[in-house]
Formats: sequence, structure tokens, C-alpha cells
Amino acid sequence: MFAIVLIHDETIWQPQVQELVHNGKKMAQWVVMTRKTRLVPGKVQFVLFGPKVYSTEDISFIYQEIKKRSQEDGAMYIAVQPYLNAPLPKDITQIGFTHRTEYLLYRQTVTVDLLPTEEAIFKSFNGKVRTEVRRAEEAN
Repeated sequence: MFAIVLIHDETIWQPQVQELVHNGKKMAQWVVMTRKTRLVPGKVQFVLFGPKVYSTEDISFIYQEIKKRSQEDGAMYIAVQPYLNAPLPKDITQIGFTHRTEYLLYRQTVTVDLLPTEEAIFKSFNGKVRTEVRRAEEAN
């Protein structure tokens, strides 16, 4: 998984990794981006490019858990923006989600898994990119 910090309206999004383990089995993991809003009391939350699903046996249960955890956290609104080919529950509207009419996923978005150490992330880049990063560090 990964985390992105977005700055909007002078409020910083706070990322939190969530994991769903049910009966000893890891079912899903996602990053919730949360921020307090001035427009309405409470918080708004986004799950960007997730959840990462390990078990598709009960995808509805995973989405119900995302909704439940957001409600328990005091969120007034949650949007889940999965990858393009990610599985969705057939009963997505019955469990309270609606499809957004606007398309928010930008085709040129790139991601980096931020759970490994900084050194592991750096080693995962190809040699040319590592060289460019070192040059940028030296120039700074």
C-alpha cells in the first residue's frame, strides 16, 4: 500500500493504513486519507486506489467494514476510489455506496509503496533513477 499527502484548502490530509483480518485471514488493506472540513462538522475520508483485496470471497464484507470504520472515526463522507479493474461488490448500492458521476482517476498517476523502508524503496528504483535522485540530493 502507499500513502499520499495532499494539501487542499490549507488543510493537510492525514493518511492511515487500515487492515482487515477476519478469522485469522488477511482480507484487505487500504490507506484512508482523512481531513477535517470547515464546511460541515466532522471529517471527510478518501480511500485512493484501494482497497488492496487479498480475498475476494466476501468483497461486500470488505466494503461494509470500510464504511463501518469510517463512521466510527466520525467521518461525514467517504469516497472509495479503487483501481480500474478492482473487484466491486455486486450489492455496492445496497450497502450504502453510490457511483460518482465524475471521473477522478488520472491516467498518468504513479504510485510508490511507502510501507518498506526508505532504503528498500530507493533500491527498487532502476539505476538511472537512483543516479538522478543522488544528483538532486547533492545539488540541494
